[in-house]
Formats: sequence, structure tokens, C-alpha cells
Amino acid sequence: MEESRSICRRMTHERWWPCSGAVMVYIPAANEPDIAEFIHACVGARIDVVAPRIDWEARRLDPALIADPATDFTPSRHGIREPGSWCPPAALRSIDVVLVPGVAFGERGERLGRGGGFYDRFLARGELRALRVGIAFDFQVVPDIPADAHDVRMDAVVTPSRVIRATGRA
Repeated sequence: MEESRSICRRMTHERWWPCSGAVMVYIPAANEPDIAEFIHACVGARIDVVAPRIDWEARRLDPALIADPATDFTPSRHGIREPGSWCPPAALRSIDVVLVPGVAFGERGERLGRGGGFYDRFLARGELRALRVGIAFDFQVVPDIPADAHDVRMDAVVTPSRVIRATGRA
């Protein structure tokens, strides 16, 4: 899909790429931007790629290092693909950028997720100091999204047509 390729190209032109640490990616669910091209660009630039392994019972995401995006993902609950058990855990401090999917994003970096709170809990972990980058199609960005105290804002949101810099960190 051309819109997903535009997002990937836009990300490789951001000042935070290439980074010195790892980039945490996501494997898209239905209707989310496909960032496979960006993952391959990271691998080609020798940037460590990590992806979330889901602990459904603890309602928690744990990053795991991906060596080969073609073979390191396995299906899990709800058909979501995640790093296989052979992929080693990644230290939170090693992650420079976290790419975050969402249902919708606000112009000020607010994010509406799928309701499980997995990413909000992950992004709030004390050791994680990474730049938070929402990934969305243009129609997913709206002027304002109500946010609760536990909702974590994005530093930036990347769409096919623009980059919204929601905080000074971006």
C-alpha cells in the first residue's frame, strides 16, 4: 500500500533516524500501517530492531530483539505476530525510539488505543526513555482526543503526508 510506504520513507528522513540504540517496531494488525519497509531499512542500516512480546495474563509488553524479520515472528493469541521464544529480551534502556500503533491520534500527541492499556503501561515504565512515535494514516489524526491521566502522549505522529511534532523531544 502506497500510504504505508510513504510513512516508512518519511520516517527514514527524520532526524532521529538512524539512531544509536534500538528501534521498537510493531507488527501491524488489520487496518494498521504496514511498516515492513522501515523494519528492513533499520536492518540494512544495522540498527537493532526489537518488537513487543505480549504477556496476555500480566497485560504487559516485553521487548525482544529481532535478528531476521522474515523468520523471527510467530503467530500468537488473536492472530497477532510477535517475536518467537528464541528471540532474546531487549533492555528497555537500549531502545531509542518506540513506534506505536493506534486507532486514532490527536494533534497534540494524544493516542486512542484498542482499550487494553498495553502500550500505555509499557511507555510509562521508568527505565524507558525512548522517543514515542505514533504511526497512523492521515484519517486517523483528529484535532483532539480526550486523555486520562494514565494515557501516554506521543512525542510525534508520522502519517503519509506529515510529521506532527507534539513535544519538544521530537
